[in-house]
Amino acid sequence: MTTTRLLALLAALGACCSWSLLGCAAGGDLGEDGDEVGEDFSPEEGVGEADLLVTSCGVGCLSGYHPTAYSCNLACGLCPPGGYNQTTCVANSSSYTSCGIGCLSGMHPTKYSCNYACGLCPSSGPAGSNNQTTCVTNSGTFTSCGVGCVSGWRATSYSCNYACGLCPPGGYNQTTCTPN
Repeated sequence: MTTTRLLALLAALGACCSWSLLGCAAGGDLGEDGDEVGEDFSPEEGVGEADLLVTSCGVGCLSGYHPTAYSCNLACGLCPPGGYNQTTCVANSSSYTSCGIGCLSGMHPTKYSCNYACGLCPSSGPAGSNNQTTCVTNSGTFTSCGVGCVSGWRATSYSCNYACGLCPPGGYNQTTCTPN
């Protein structure tokens, strides 16, 4: 890549505010060859799309991705007081850790934690003082944070696991689920 093309690309990237795996949503000329921002691109040789981090303006991810960090980027506009205006997203897999409390359908939480890249951690809540969830695909017998099992599985035991948050007095916060 020539220096001129690289500088034009960097200028276009700095002006972009809505990225996806297909590129920037705001079109524009990249330089002398007429390539536009927003055209499909191929990842570098040997790097698959699932390996890519996608950072975009706004709070949220494309379908098939989960948030791993929130930040404030003035290229995305002003940030609300104490808030964020940019999200870093990674492709979903059979096991992943995501900002927020909860998992996608077909998955169950195995751990809650506090990660300041996901924002401030609440002083208390259903998952304790946490703002991040580790999710795993429902398969076979599994142990899930929370009390109860999803449709198709039945509870075989309950326990207290501080990785799932605080346990209520005399109560449980984790369930072992077995297929029906």
